[in-house]
Order: sequence, then structure tokens, then C-alpha cells
Amino acid sequence: MFIAGAERTDTTATPRESALRCATYILLSGTAALSAVMFYRLFRHNVYAFATLAAVACGLAVAALADRRASDGERKSLRLRSVAAAAVLIAGLAASVPLPLTGVSLRVHQVYESTEFAVRRTHPVQDPSFVSVYRPRGMRDTDLNFILPTAMGEGETVLRFYPGQRPRRLYYGRHFFPCDIQRLSFGTDVFFLYIPLSGFEGSGILPLIQPSENGSLKDIDGHTLRAWGPVSITADAVRIRADSPGFRVLMVKCLWALLLLAAFCLGLWWRALPAGVIRRRRKAEHFLSK
Repeated sequence: MFIAGAERTDTTATPRESALRCATYILLSGTAALSAVMFYRLFRHNVYAFATLAAVACGLAVAALADRRASDGERKSLRLRSVAAAAVLIAGLAASVPLPLTGVSLRVHQVYESTEFAVRRTHPVQDPSFVSVYRPRGMRDTDLNFILPTAMGEGETVLRFYPGQRPRRLYYGRHFFPCDIQRLSFGTDVFFLYIPLSGFEGSGILPLIQPSENGSLKDIDGHTLRAWGPVSITADAVRIRADSPGFRVLMVKCLWALLLLAAFCLGLWWRALPAGVIRRRRKAEHFLSK
């Protein structure tokens, strides 16, 4: 029995609407899962880069909680307290977590032919994939910065450097061009921007690299090592951290702390950013129209 004048509301979805809604949920879930896998594969080498994504997510969660508050004062107070708590947690993270050793760099005196230089990890074999850098012919004193797929752990890590050749691939016939190495460094990265922490030059590189069975390594003038064929680079995480200047490590950690805090604030005030951009654009248009 229905009351006269009342309207009937039917909230039951049709089969077509239910199918479209289910397909939408499946598509969104699959997109979220694929994005999570891609972000993990991209940033797994650096825990700080991965923590940046977590900081954005935490900022979005706090923003959703703040929107449920009744008054503007309560929302502002919650945001300020959350920023202070995030700053304390980020400072603790930067102080307790060491910088991941994610990169290796070699300075080559001269590139004799256009070459694709490559590096891969051989011990321990956690990720045998190659990381390559291309340099055109004629470049001089160029740095080959390689960001590894996974960070170097404690103990010795052996990296294989290929000056223009990979296994089962042939470059320029059956021979190698010489590779003149002047500097070797190990370091970290900030969103794939390589930052050296510990460096070795000239003959000081000899204890860290070994030539291949069919190759050779020779000290030319005390400042340059000429390598023929692939060479094995031994990286000891303990030694790298001991040789790294403390001030540089502190500066890199402070940079990561600022980036993490900025990522949290970006998630917290993400709704206010478009409104601020629109206001500034209108002010600029009004100023230019005078």
C-alpha cells in the first residue's frame, strides 16, 4: 500500500547497470594492481623513493579525514598536527635508514666508436638484467652513470662492465675497442639522478677491477687504465659507506627528508592546488589586460 502523493523510488539496478558497474570495478582494480607492480619495479632499488609514494598516500588519507571535520578550525588543526607528526617520522626515517647504494659510475677518457656500455650484477645474482648507457663517437671525459635495478647489499657485490659488448650480441666484428677508465665511483640516486659517494681514480682503481679471461687491463700513465674486453668490478658496501664523506651523506638525507615532507603536503593539500593556480592565473590575466 502506498500513501497518496508519495513517489516510488526503485534503487534496484538493472542487469546492464550491474554489469557495467562490475566491469568498472574490475578495470579500476586491475589498473591499481598494475600501477602498484610498475611502481614497485621502478622504485624498488631505493627505499626512499618508494617511501615518497607512501607519503603521498598518507597525505591523501589525512586529507580525507580532515574533510569530515565540521569546522574550519578543526580541519586546520588536524592538518597542522599531521604535518608536525610527519616531520618527526621523516626525520627518524632519515636518521635510521642508511642511504641505499644504487649506482656505479665510470669516467671514460674517449669514446672511439659509438658504443652501448652495459653493466649487470653477477654476484650475488639477484637481478641479472642489464643496465646500459649509450655514448656517441668522439665524446671525451664522459661519465657512464648506471642505476642498478636493486641496491647493493652488505658484503661484496660483483658487477660486470661491458665496454661495447653483451653476451650473445656482436658489436663491430669480433674485437673490442679499448676503454680508457679514469675514475670509478659508487653512490646513490635521487629519482634516478646519480650522486657519487665514494670515488677512486687512476691506479687506485686496480684493486677493485679485474679483466676478463680474454681481456687485459693496463695502467697507461698513472691516471688512466686501458681495458680490453669486459671487466669485473668488486663493490664492498661496508668500504663504500666508510669512504663516503659524512657531510655529503647528510645533505642527501636532508634532501630526501624535504622531498618526503613535500610529498606528504602534496597529498594533504592536493585540492587547494588547482584553486590556487586558478586564482593566480586570473590575477595574471587581469594584470595583462590593463
